[in-house]
Amino acid sequence: MPDMPDPQDLPGPARLLTDLGVLWTSGPLERLHAIRRLRLMLDGFEAGAVAEARQLLPKASWDELASILGTTRWTAIRRFGGQDPGTS
Repeated sequence: MPDMPDPQDLPGPARLLTDLGVLWTSGPLERLHAIRRLRLMLDGFEAGAVAEARQLLPKASWDELASILGTTRWTAIRRFGGQDPGTS
């Protein structure tokens, strides 16, 4: 059986599928590495979606984003870079 390529060398979709496969087929340390890579990738997608939602018109409110993210308005603002907690 050939060695698996390093997931960091794969393009995004292939890396995602490789890391998902590792969750069910590998030992605990390999699974932890895959979970970390998946979390970083998903965090990037989430931050991009929040930034896009805040730039589009009509602009998504921090209350709406917080509800979708399952967090508080203040936490969403702190995490994703709102300039003023009093802004909508």
